[in-house]
Amino acid sequence: MKTVRTMIAICLLFATATLFGQTESKWLMKVHIPFSFNVVDRPMPGGIYNVYTVGSERIVRITNVDGKHTAIVNTQPNYSTSVSPAAHLAFMAYADEYALTQIWVGGEDFSRNLSLGKKATELARAGNVARTTVVGAIGDNR
Repeated sequence: MKTVRTMIAICLLFATATLFGQTESKWLMKVHIPFSFNVVDRPMPGGIYNVYTVGSERIVRITNVDGKHTAIVNTQPNYSTSVSPAAHLAFMAYADEYALTQIWVGGEDFSRNLSLGKKATELARAGNVARTTVVGAIGDNR
């Protein structure tokens, strides 16, 4: 009986730690991305996505509206001298390959920068010319 009580106590401790250990998400924007793209090295189909921070402002979760495709990535802040007037995502495009590189929230003076990932880095090293493609949000947190 003592072992059962001990096991129950341990389970309750883990359940409590899990509840308090969960981090808060903050919705940043909804965006329609009309092309397939990569988030670091995770391929994502075109569609409508929600963008959230997870816990710290540096961790970002990108999830399509049907919940079937999600990427969680660490970002680096890149401060600007001016405030972004509108929420948008910036992509580096190499031929027909798109890689998410920046997340801008309207009213903030910094972007959240993502690394290119292996595929985009290889395309850049091979001499492919990059172009920047910007996709505006269809809703944001302001």
